[in-house]
Amino acid sequence: QTSGHDFAMLRSLVLALAAMAALAHTAQAAAPRPNLMFLLVDDWGWANFGIHRNDSSGDIHTPNLDALARGGIILDRHYVFKYCSPSRSALQTGRNPIHVNVINSDVNQHNPRDPISGFQGVPRNMTGLAQKLAGVGYATHHVGKWNAGMATLEQTPAGRGYHTSIGYFGYDTWFWNETRPSSTCRGQGIVDMWTRNGPAVGTNNSFACNQGHQPPSCLYQDELFVQRVLNVIDEHDKDTPLFLFWAPHAPHDPYEVPQEYLDRFANIEQIERRYYTAMINLLDDNVGRVVKALHTAGLWDNTLIVASADNGGPVGRNYGGNNWPLRGGKASNLEGGVRVNAFAAGGAIPPTRRGTVETGFAAIEDWYRTFCAIAGADPTDHAAAAAGLPPVEGLDLSAMLLTADGTSPRKEIVLGSSSINISMGNTTVQGVIREDGWKLLIGSLSAAFWQGPIYPNSSGYPAATLECGDPALPAGAAGAGTGCLFNVFSDPTEQRNVAADHPDIVASLRARITDLSATVFSPDRGDVDDQACRAALDQYGGFWGPFVA
Repeated sequence: QTSGHDFAMLRSLVLALAAMAALAHTAQAAAPRPNLMFLLVDDWGWANFGIHRNDSSGDIHTPNLDALARGGIILDRHYVFKYCSPSRSALQTGRNPIHVNVINSDVNQHNPRDPISGFQGVPRNMTGLAQKLAGVGYATHHVGKWNAGMATLEQTPAGRGYHTSIGYFGYDTWFWNETRPSSTCRGQGIVDMWTRNGPAVGTNNSFACNQGHQPPSCLYQDELFVQRVLNVIDEHDKDTPLFLFWAPHAPHDPYEVPQEYLDRFANIEQIERRYYTAMINLLDDNVGRVVKALHTAGLWDNTLIVASADNGGPVGRNYGGNNWPLRGGKASNLEGGVRVNAFAAGGAIPPTRRGTVETGFAAIEDWYRTFCAIAGADPTDHAAAAAGLPPVEGLDLSAMLLTADGTSPRKEIVLGSSSINISMGNTTVQGVIREDGWKLLIGSLSAAFWQGPIYPNSSGYPAATLECGDPALPAGAAGAGTGCLFNVFSDPTEQRNVAADHPDIVASLRARITDLSATVFSPDRGDVDDQACRAALDQYGGFWGPFVA
């Protein structure tokens, strides 16, 4: 029998436990969501990162990036597309490039017969990552290269949900005067620099600024960008979660850099390697400045930084990248073109995960769903569904990053490509890697050579193409062959094609390529439209910008 006193004590205990639970729930609900930062480095070679080198050449000096990676989680098997725009399109939309964009075509393209997808980059009806994060209260900022669409306002950073933006639309510009090396209008250079609201008038240098003319009045493009990143951090309201997408230009060509950085590597005689190395060192210094700013602003402890290259380093004549010991480079689906430098860092990484190497698969399209999960946003793209566009397919890696025993949910890497007709796209699937490391490639692969620890060098540039053929074609037919089969776990440098030894594995992976090929997204993006030049000259005062209503 229970006394009234016992009931009173029990009641007090129940109320106390309820109060504690309520306080815990309130504290959990009030816990600030982490700030999110994505650093997307352009053309960053595997061997152009200190953590991937064990030599003493002195070429590569990346102490800030090394410290971030080693103090966080090194993402050892992070995959991207083999060149720029498709990787960037995948990041912003959460789709594998075969379902959004596989071509690096001119941002001035337009197909008036297709008002949704008839443009370079991301179709206008896909919802951007920043739109998702802004919708749940994040302050969103873009700084640097875009290369995911320009023709319509919906395709610009502002149209994709960024509250502020400064950067360029194309795949490159001159660093000193912000015009595009390969695009003019009626013989006139056009500036590629845009803010959220229009042409970035006043941020560009005089056309007289160039590598040989660097007076103090000429501001190097990546200095402009890092100053903007520092301002965003300094001015940020800590009561609002932050999403910062920073996409530096360096070390992508054209190879230009402040003279002081070039002078640091005067010992390197090979000119492309000297410029590229200097640009990597400048990038590293800027990363150090940003990390210091995060600490100073009191943001570091609640910030998650994810860094990745957008493709492997460019190799061959006129390029300075190096992916040693991996085979291949930019524009190739060999490992050197698609397995890239990547890591997660910041105070939001749990102590139990710091200083670790994650060997599970990750892909560039996974960060859309991952950041949505961390922020509490629904990743479903209703606008795309209404327009009949492919859905978000990236996976949620948040448990892998933020829990002690989390693993990657990704079991497969899909490697896309395109035919020679870049206007039509003609999206193809060239390869697949499954969870046991078996990788099948079909067709022809460029840059199929191995670099050394010191590359490029005086030995020249191998003109190496790997002809894998396609086992799905009849023997003797043009393009037929066994395919190229590697196990990238036991043979990470792709030395041994063992297709002839494992016909069952080849058949299984080729069947998977067939299934994936039936799902590809391949719109006709049209041709270069003179409306882009008319808008640049007549509407924007000599700046590239949207040209389709």
